[in-house]
Amino acid sequence: MKRLVLALGVIFSANLHSAQSTTVDKTNVVETTASSNTSNTEQSFSAAQKALSWGLEADEWKRYETLMEGPRGYWSPGLDPLTVLGVEAKTDVERMRYARLQVIAEFNRVEGELAYQRAYNQAFKEQFPGNVLIGEAQPSPDFLKHQLPSGGLQEIPVTLFVSLDCTLCSAVVSKFAGSQKRVDVYVIDAPSDDAIREWAASIGIEPQQVQRRLVTLNHNKNELKLVTGQAAVKPEQLPLAFKRVGQAWQKIDI
Repeated sequence: MKRLVLALGVIFSANLHSAQSTTVDKTNVVETTASSNTSNTEQSFSAAQKALSWGLEADEWKRYETLMEGPRGYWSPGLDPLTVLGVEAKTDVERMRYARLQVIAEFNRVEGELAYQRAYNQAFKEQFPGNVLIGEAQPSPDFLKHQLPSGGLQEIPVTLFVSLDCTLCSAVVSKFAGSQKRVDVYVIDAPSDDAIREWAASIGIEPQQVQRRLVTLNHNKNELKLVTGQAAVKPEQLPLAFKRVGQAWQKIDI
C-alpha cells in the first residue's frame, strides 16, 4: 500500500512539473509573439510615417524600397523617393502624380532654405555692414536645384561662369545685373573675396543687389564641372551662361 501511495505521489509530482513547464513555455511563446508583433508594428509605423512625409501611400513606399534594392539603387544611390517612383512609373498618370508631388516638395524645401538664407543675409549685414557677401559654394546635389524666389516658381536664375580678367565677362554680368533679372555668378580662379568685391564694384553691381540676391557672387569650385562636364575651359570660351530646364542644363547664347 505504501508503495502504491509513493508511486502515485511520484506520478502526481511529475505531472505537476510537466504542467508548470508547459505553462511557462506557453507564457514565453505569448511574450515572444507579443514582442514580435510590437516590433512589426513599430516597423510598419516607421514606414507609414516615411511614406506620409513624401505624400505617398504605404504600398508606394514599399515599391520605392524594392526598386532601390535592385538596379536603380546601383545606378542612382541616394535618389529621393519621388524621383525614383516617377522614373520607374508604369503609366503617364503615375508619372504625372509623382511629378506634381515633387514640385510641391521642392517648392516647400526651397521656401525653408530661402527663409534661412534671408536670416543669414540679415545677420551678415548687421555684423559686417558695408561688406558684400561672397559665396563659398559647396558643390552638391543642391546646386542642381536652383533656389527659387519667395514669390513662387516663376523665375530661375541664370548661371554665369566668368573670370575677373575677361572684358566680355564684365560686360555680360553688368548687362544681366542691370536687367534686374536674377543671376548667379561663379568666378573661376578668383584670388580672393576682396578681388571679387572690387571687380563687382567696378562693373556697377550694387551691394543692395547682392543683399537681395538678385546677383550672387561665388567662387567656382566644381560647379563648372557639374554643369559642363569639364573641370576647366579656355579663357576665350568665357563667359558661359546656362539655365536650369527640368533636369537638364541649357546653354544660353550671349
